[in-house]
Amino acid sequence: MKNSTVNVGERIKAERLRANMTQSALAGDKISRNMLSMIESGGALPSLDTLGYIANALGVSAGMFLAGDDREEAFYHKTDAVTRAKALFAEGRYAECSDVCRSVPFDDETSYILAESSLAEALDDMDRFMLASASARLSDARSAASRCAYEKEDFAGTLDAYEAFISFAAGDVDTSVLSRLAKRPSRIPAGKFIFMTVLSYLDRSDFDSAEKAVETAPYLLADEMKYYRAKRLARDFKFSKAIEMFSEIEDSPSLGFITKYRIAADIEGCFENKRDFESAYKYATKKHHILELFSK
Repeated sequence: MKNSTVNVGERIKAERLRANMTQSALAGDKISRNMLSMIESGGALPSLDTLGYIANALGVSAGMFLAGDDREEAFYHKTDAVTRAKALFAEGRYAECSDVCRSVPFDDETSYILAESSLAEALDDMDRFMLASASARLSDARSAASRCAYEKEDFAGTLDAYEAFISFAAGDVDTSVLSRLAKRPSRIPAGKFIFMTVLSYLDRSDFDSAEKAVETAPYLLADEMKYYRAKRLARDFKFSKAIEMFSEIEDSPSLGFITKYRIAADIEGCFENKRDFESAYKYATKKHHILELFSK
């Protein structure tokens, strides 16, 4: 008989070990540790109530322990994993979601969830300026998406755009790359590509081209416009006003890692021009701290 006491007990033990739980932790107040030990060794068969308790404590379906063969057991395990992964993703627990997806053989569904979760992890890393880690997460997302029939072209375009943005973090923005990426389907708002184009002109002190780009850009965020205006103030030697405007947006959540690094450098430059070297040093330190985070 396939569903023997030994088979059920072995499956419970395997799932407990997979969950990194001790017998005492799994037994809890519901059953004794000795009883659980007997169940796992095949010396006792759990009641349906006990089986339900064990399955719930392990976060799996009770049907997994009663599966008729290994193939059916794998189906239950995969179904439970997908359910857990979706719940973790909805809660924003992306690292745990990715781990659950990797715990079962890949198929379209698990690969899709893993791809989305890896992208979400990458975005979290970017928010914390950890660009090396973000780049690795984007690579994970690309690998998972390559195994999945569900992902569409906009996902690949999104990954390519973020990888390009990371390469622009502390260096020049390549407008030819931006132009190519902006024409591809992606989940990134059109305004972000426009603002990046504005940044490329500002990096080269080409304020005429930057102004033309701003005038024809209906999608820029308010803080992106403030950054542009602050740069204009600094160019016109109005350093105090520029510092004031830069300071208003230096902690803005709407501005990404590229702008945050540049703001620190801009404020440093304004203070240097004002001969306030103590304040300039403070922002030079902040700028270098951001650069250190970029490598993590």
